[in-house]
Amino acid sequence: MVLSKYLVMVILNTLGAVLSLTVGIVGNIIMGKSFDLEILAIVGVIYLVALIFGSVIIPLIYKFG
Repeated sequence: MVLSKYLVMVILNTLGAVLSLTVGIVGNIIMGKSFDLEILAIVGVIYLVALIFGSVIIPLIYKFG
């Protein structure tokens, strides 16, 4: 039961990261710039922050309802 909530969190975070990376790459192509590693780093950091927040919130939801 709890494992499924963590799996859903990881799946949704991954989908969000892929979507934001795709939008960033398309935006760079439209603006005529090459792919920067900065976009990849930002998406990676945001992915980790979302994973940490989700890992903290799920136990709090179980404890406090």
